[in-house]
Amino acid sequence: MILRDLVDKGDYDKITRNFMHSLDRSEDEYEKVYEKLKNFGQKLSNWPYNESDEIMIAENYHTVYAKDNTVTSSLYKKDEFMDFLKNLKEGMVFPDKEELINKTDGELEEICLSLNKELGKPDSYAYEFSLWEEILGAGVLIENINRTGFDGFCFDVLYELSFNGFERETQEERRKELEERIKEAEERNKKIFELAKKGEDLADYGFFTKKEEDEDDEESRRISEEIDKENRENMILQILDMKDNYAEYLKIKKDLKLF
Repeated sequence: MILRDLVDKGDYDKITRNFMHSLDRSEDEYEKVYEKLKNFGQKLSNWPYNESDEIMIAENYHTVYAKDNTVTSSLYKKDEFMDFLKNLKEGMVFPDKEELINKTDGELEEICLSLNKELGKPDSYAYEFSLWEEILGAGVLIENINRTGFDGFCFDVLYELSFNGFERETQEERRKELEERIKEAEERNKKIFELAKKGEDLADYGFFTKKEEDEDDEESRRISEEIDKENRENMILQILDMKDNYAEYLKIKKDLKLF
C-alpha cells in the first residue's frame, strides 16, 4: 500500500477541526476549510506518483503547544528503516514522567542523547517542499497508522502537503523562493566568513550590531526564560513519545515478521 491509496480516506470533519485549530481559524470558516481540504485530498488521491524507496510511519509527537494526542507522519528511507527494525531489541528502559520532572535540564539532555543512541533510529526527512508525486508513492503500513491514529495521520499528511498551497503552481513558486533564500543565506555566510577571517568588525558591514540596554535586555531575559521553560517541557514530552514510539516499532517489527 502507498500513501496515495489512503490520503483522502480520513474523517474530514476531524481533519478540518484539527486544521482550523492549528491555524487558529474561526468557526465561521469551517465549511470553506472543509471543502478546500476535501477537494485537496481527492485531488491527491488521483495525482500521478513516482515509484519510491521511502516509507511513511505514523508516530506520536507532542509539544507544549500540542499536548493532546498528536500524530506525525515521518518519512524514512525504506531500507534504512527496515534495517533499524531488524536490529531493534526488546527491553529498552525509559524513565516515567514523575522521574523526568525531577531531573535537571542537563540530565534531561543526557537522557535524550543516551536513549536516541541506544534506539539507533535513522533520521526522518521533511517533505513539505517536495513535489507531491515524490511523496504519494511512499509505502505505508495500515496497521501502524490505525494503531497510532488514522485521522491524525491523514491530517498531518494533508497539512504538510498543503504547506505551500493547494495548487501546484503555488507549490512551485514556494520551492523557487526557498531555493533563492538558501542561495542568499549561503552568500551571506560566505561573506561573513571572509570578513571574519580578515579580522574585520562585522558590525561595520551591517551584519551584527550591539544590543540595546535596559528595556531590550530585560525583554530578552524574559523571552529567554520562557524559551528555556518550553524547551524543558518539550524534552520531557520527547522522551515520553520516544517510549510510546519504541513500543510501536516493536509492533511493526512483529507485523512484518522481521525476526
